[in-house]
Amino acid sequence: MGQEMRARTSCRRGNAIHPVVVHRRLPRGGVKPLLSGQDQAMVRQFGEQDGACWRQREVIMFGEGGWFSGEQLVLLGAVVQTMAMLFRHQIILRVTFITGSAIYIAFYLLVLPTPLWEAAFASLAMATATFYGLVVLLVSRSKLIIPGSLMDLYHTMGGMEPGEFRSLMRSSTRRVVETTETLTQEGEVPDRLYFIESGSMWAEKNSQEFTLPPEVFIGEVAFLTGKPASATVRVAPGARLVEWDAATLKRRVQRNSRVRLALEARIAEDLAGKVTRAVNSET
Repeated sequence: MGQEMRARTSCRRGNAIHPVVVHRRLPRGGVKPLLSGQDQAMVRQFGEQDGACWRQREVIMFGEGGWFSGEQLVLLGAVVQTMAMLFRHQIILRVTFITGSAIYIAFYLLVLPTPLWEAAFASLAMATATFYGLVVLLVSRSKLIIPGSLMDLYHTMGGMEPGEFRSLMRSSTRRVVETTETLTQEGEVPDRLYFIESGSMWAEKNSQEFTLPPEVFIGEVAFLTGKPASATVRVAPGARLVEWDAATLKRRVQRNSRVRLALEARIAEDLAGKVTRAVNSET
């Protein structure tokens, strides 16, 4: 059994408030103060019966020998929640903050002679909101939210979390090319962004023609900068591609900074690969 805590009060007459004495009974019969004077002021209890003052309350504490005093429990909750703010990892931050809230709730409901329901509900509300954010974060990182029909494309594109990829694909069209198509025209600003999954394509620039490998973006520079395409790119029948309307995609990524950063990082990786291939082809 946990240790026993007994709270006793003196008389309350009129508006006068007398201090509360809160003790805990030790295993060998001794008595030790449990709460400081400031804490005692929070848990005053008074009663009157036929003009005589009375109040007595017993609370079962948790842990043999009393692991925490009230002051220590509050300090522990403050330390845990402060530590949460020091973490950059979102999952660790939220789990730590929820743990600190649970400690505060335990203090408000289990330690004090009279539960502080309002404070407990406030801590519970903050913990619930943090837990909701944690669930959303975990779901966004789970591959289970990606439809089976898009799983192969997810692995092909790479460089994105599942939630970001799914959000990006909501405004896309995935199709197979039936006839030779011109995706970009040199000197013109394309109104679409493409990702070529597979198939043959080639580019023409300064009257020179060269082939391009699949699994690359087309029209990405114009999408990022708004400048005209630097080459004319055509794709052969049978190629598989994903396309986005540039204006619609820009509006989507402006509303979601995580998707915007993920897309820009993936395009930057694609551009770096193109530069590397160009340098190697010249040497």
